[in-house]
Amino acid sequence: MKRAYSFICILALVTLLLPAAAFGAGESITADSYGEGLLTFRKGKKAGYMDIFGNVVIKPAYSSVNRFHNGMALVQTSGGNYAKDQFINRAGKVVVTAPKRTKTHYYGLCDLWDGDYATAEIWSISKRDGSISPVGYNYVNEKGKLLNDEEYQYAGPFREGFALVGKGFSLKKATRMSLSGQNLHWLGAFSGNDSNRIATEYWYIDKQGQRLGSLTWSMGRDFHNGLAAVAVKAGETLHWGFLNTNGTLQIAPEYASVGELENGLIWVSDGENYGYINERGEVVVPLEWKAARSFDAEGYAVVKDEYHAKVIDRQGRVVLDSEYSNLYPVPGTDRYRADDGIARGLIDRSGKVLVSPAYQTSSSGASWFAGTRYKDILVICNEFGDLITPVIGSEGVISADDPKAWPDGTPCKKIPFSVGEGGSMNLCTFVDEEGRTLSINMVDSMRGEAFTIRHSDGKTVFFDLDGNRLGNTEWDGLKSLSNENVICVKKGDFFGFIDAHTGETLVAPQYTDVILNDDGVFSAMLGKNAAYLDSFARPILPEITKKSGKEAVQALQQKLADLGYYDGQVNGSFSRQLTQAITAAQEAFGLEATGLADSDFQYALENAKP
Repeated sequence: MKRAYSFICILALVTLLLPAAAFGAGESITADSYGEGLLTFRKGKKAGYMDIFGNVVIKPAYSSVNRFHNGMALVQTSGGNYAKDQFINRAGKVVVTAPKRTKTHYYGLCDLWDGDYATAEIWSISKRDGSISPVGYNYVNEKGKLLNDEEYQYAGPFREGFALVGKGFSLKKATRMSLSGQNLHWLGAFSGNDSNRIATEYWYIDKQGQRLGSLTWSMGRDFHNGLAAVAVKAGETLHWGFLNTNGTLQIAPEYASVGELENGLIWVSDGENYGYINERGEVVVPLEWKAARSFDAEGYAVVKDEYHAKVIDRQGRVVLDSEYSNLYPVPGTDRYRADDGIARGLIDRSGKVLVSPAYQTSSSGASWFAGTRYKDILVICNEFGDLITPVIGSEGVISADDPKAWPDGTPCKKIPFSVGEGGSMNLCTFVDEEGRTLSINMVDSMRGEAFTIRHSDGKTVFFDLDGNRLGNTEWDGLKSLSNENVICVKKGDFFGFIDAHTGETLVAPQYTDVILNDDGVFSAMLGKNAAYLDSFARPILPEITKKSGKEAVQALQQKLADLGYYDGQVNGSFSRQLTQAITAAQEAFGLEATGLADSDFQYALENAKP
């Protein structure tokens, strides 16, 4: 795919690489500095935020800063011997601040659960030497006020208006876990694992700090769909039930283990067998299975008897009586990955075998592949059981109609595997006649439209689902950073990008490290330089605004005029008429109609035809 950058070239020249040294001595950025379009940087002893073009957005005024997440960032300012924690928004405005230090206590912030409260760390201050020791947690609002006067040993997130909190301390448990001091402190706020929590009793509070009901529990979980799993202890055994948002026990604690309310039903176990109850606690599917998973939105669930996995409906009727040891639902479909204990295949809910268990590859989303090995031939099928051609053989790619590929005329039928070196059977790698290992791996791609063939000498090539090779280059590897548009490849010690559909090299390997951020932006490092690329591996361009200069605005006006979206004067003035033209073009391009001439819009505009 050929790319033309004539319209955007004057903007791309602003910066393709953002060097740390460009902002003055003592400043620095790293590949993990990026968060939601802003970079942390340090100038001398102070830290702040800049955009990816080097423009300071939040002046360096903090002793410590963290990346932005969900529009907020945790920062610290020096306060003598004690730092002051705050959450700020992208405008640098303080959203939540830690409570003021007292003579006996110091407060910090460790996470922002929602728009109302952050979790506050509580530390005691030694009268002898001023050192601090962790004593518990509470919650703090935007004014820096604590929710109440409690010091919790466990403080969970607010879910559906309520948070699970805990007190007490199990020295026996802490000793068994080899935890003490700071480790115990952090565990109190962040452990989502029942077995790792250290408090001895739990209850729920609302956002006014009031207790939900009068009952105390030995263990609890967050609210989900109006119910929270709670447990009481009898000896060393936990018995689970469910609490509702009124604070009353809706389902008595009588089960050894429970799931969550999903699609109207909850799986439960008595310690030996599994079944399902509804939200009122009524048994809907008797406890007669050896394993169970939650029901999906269509009303089906995978269960297991002593040996085999089945699929049942909401009445407990078996709709798929399989002979496989495990079934794994393919999200959004009626298909299941079928595991016979050695290899995996694919079946649908009717029991039709789409791919006989033969060979497992990695999966991504709903895409999944299987293959059959016969002599030196590897037969590949997609998730629908269709043949992917050509077939991969010892001499590379051969025709799908080659009779060697179909010894019995049945695609994707289970055939004995080749035995590898030492007599062991390896279901994930195969050796060709030249002694090179052939293995197939799916690219970690949203659409899954490419897979790799990797030889034992480390060289990797790519094929699409029709068996067509993507590009002519043999790469030294790839990073699991790919999306539906690009694949991150490696050559020597450097990383670059190829088109996921054609194999065309989009960015030649030149980066020492690449990180895929939560917002889909790639952080690409080359020494102390950082480039920021969009989901197509294109340099992110600065938005064209009134401050961009007359030349840039004129170029924008002219391009929109050529395409028929703008009929005003090409004078470099960023007018309301120009904003309306941008909005109209965005709608035509299938972009979000924001009226902003951002990077995505500029690339779409460049590629648009009159």
